[in-house]
Amino acid sequence: MRPAWCALALAALAGSSPRGDRLAFAVENGASVAKTFTIEHGLVAQKIQVDGEVGGQISQQGLEVASTVELDVVDVYRKVDAGRPLELQRLFQTGSLHLDLSNIDGLGNKHPEAWDAESPLQGKTVVCVWVPEEKTYGRSYDQEETLEEYLAGLSEDLDLRCLLPQGDVHEGSDWSVDPARLVDLFVPGGEIPLGFVKGGGGGFVQALKSGVGGSLLQVFGGVVKGNARAKWAGTEEVEGARLARIELAVSIETDHDRTEPMRTAMHLDESSDGRSVDHAGVRWKFDGSGTLRWNLGAGRFEDLVLTGRQDVTSELVLSQGSDVTRQMLSMAGSLAVKAKASPKKKS
Repeated sequence: MRPAWCALALAALAGSSPRGDRLAFAVENGASVAKTFTIEHGLVAQKIQVDGEVGGQISQQGLEVASTVELDVVDVYRKVDAGRPLELQRLFQTGSLHLDLSNIDGLGNKHPEAWDAESPLQGKTVVCVWVPEEKTYGRSYDQEETLEEYLAGLSEDLDLRCLLPQGDVHEGSDWSVDPARLVDLFVPGGEIPLGFVKGGGGGFVQALKSGVGGSLLQVFGGVVKGNARAKWAGTEEVEGARLARIELAVSIETDHDRTEPMRTAMHLDESSDGRSVDHAGVRWKFDGSGTLRWNLGAGRFEDLVLTGRQDVTSELVLSQGSDVTRQMLSMAGSLAVKAKASPKKKS
């Protein structure tokens, strides 16, 4: 007959998880992690409307867009507590956009263009410090500086914490993810400034800025609805690391009225020729699935692949006196979000 204390100890061990098997953000102080985020678009125009008035013209041309947005950083976690970085140093190694644009004329001939943009933050280091009283992060340059205005739109969360459960879970558990928080998944790093080094002219620029084929920042900020689910489907060991495999299913829609910011931008545009913005907006829909692998021992994500179909419509209505012009572009196609993280060895 076992002693009572032995039975209690065995029971406790039977109900416990292996060491480190906790699905939470728990990076160690001083850890350095290299991360790469990639957004890939493959879009085909469904409708191009160049004049919204009765009897206005509908463009018979076609349009195809293939683009890649990439962000490559090294994060140093100077201080971490309560499931978030309290002080983070981020080196921006790469911030770029490559876009292949093909206009298709009425005869079916393609007229390809290639655009490239780079971020002025490349090579710069930003420090993010948690301010408890304001429940947000303060941001500043570390050493070499560039424009102060670039800091305002940056987001600290490149850890995919938006996909984690609110409480403790175990293998086999599933949970819902707040659709509004998915901005940190689809817009990694926040508003990363970009400047064209090749191409970037013509009528597609405005659509690109509104979230068609580039950064998806502007498709968020308004109404976000839908469903997102995550499930801890299994655990595997890879090169000594225990990785939780989390299956994702995402179906969301957004509707962002951008009229006021567009009016401000138009007011500041010296080439606006007295035109005013009556309406500007973008609607976006995504349905997809994917897998997140979470490193249980390191307390951070290992990699992510999320793929699916997107539909996006950008609208802009301008007026100048009694003349009203409507520009509408509706596109559909593929979207892939990919991310990788790995420990950065100290030199």
